[in-house]
Amino acid sequence: VVFAEIFLAQKVFPDLVAWAVAGITINATLLLVIIALDSRTSDRSLSESRRHSNRWLRVKRGGSIWASDKTTDHSVRRSLVLGGLGPIAWRQAINAKRNSDRVILVFLAIAISTGPLVTSAGMQLTSSGTLGILYFLIAFVIPRTLVCDFRGELARIEHYKALPIAPWRICAGQLMVPVLLSSAIQLVMIASTLPFLDFTSAVILMALTAYILPFNLLLYGLENLVFLFFPTKLVPVGRVDFDFLGRTLVDFMLKTIIIFTAIGVARVAGLMAQQATGELWFSFGLTSWLALTVIGLSTVPLAGYAFRRFKVSETIA
Repeated sequence: VVFAEIFLAQKVFPDLVAWAVAGITINATLLLVIIALDSRTSDRSLSESRRHSNRWLRVKRGGSIWASDKTTDHSVRRSLVLGGLGPIAWRQAINAKRNSDRVILVFLAIAISTGPLVTSAGMQLTSSGTLGILYFLIAFVIPRTLVCDFRGELARIEHYKALPIAPWRICAGQLMVPVLLSSAIQLVMIASTLPFLDFTSAVILMALTAYILPFNLLLYGLENLVFLFFPTKLVPVGRVDFDFLGRTLVDFMLKTIIIFTAIGVARVAGLMAQQATGELWFSFGLTSWLALTVIGLSTVPLAGYAFRRFKVSETIA
């Protein structure tokens, strides 16, 4: 308005002079604000650069860039002991709350909107394409961004090596938090899809919720097992890191083969139990669940073996 009045002034005084004074005052005020802000720019730039540098160092030591924002905050209470599992699980829970809270909220939002989005896009929830997308999200995207286990503790594994408890207990404590968090996200995703399914599909999907915990135990057990045998960074180096892309692809394919093999073994065990008990679906569900749980639990001692043979000096150097 001020500059428009300056250009459209009919008289030099008082119209042009008054509006010109107002325009000069605005420009002078803006100049003073710019100078005041510029005096703070150097200190703020240095502090931001230091923060990003420290964050990048944490990423290079192991961990996702999504989960490497801050490392210190007020704790709530002391954890339960639980034979040594409690403090380790509590540490990972604190890390998840401090560093991955935004990631968890994003995944919860995706889980809540899965059913409405898939239905509005005209896709069938029971189709193979939709199931493939959901499997990719559950088995690849979530574990890669929700890092609150050994994969984010590469620089601190030497401290875990010094703990006077069995390696399998350390591994069990590391797996508790990511397994429970992923299970909670998947349960929310299932709840969001139930209103859009027919009765038969909804009953089958609700029955599959019993397999969520053993499935995630197997998934994160494999993630940590592979990491302990082949400790690699979770972020690429440079714009196009073909070595990182190749490792990621092979890693995902290997874990997919193992997961589907375990599901197949659990299904065969369930079918055998069903035939032996006279076609009872309860026996199929219980036996297949037990088989998948045993396979998932077997990753814990294997991860303990990998942790025991993990050479900190060679890896950190």
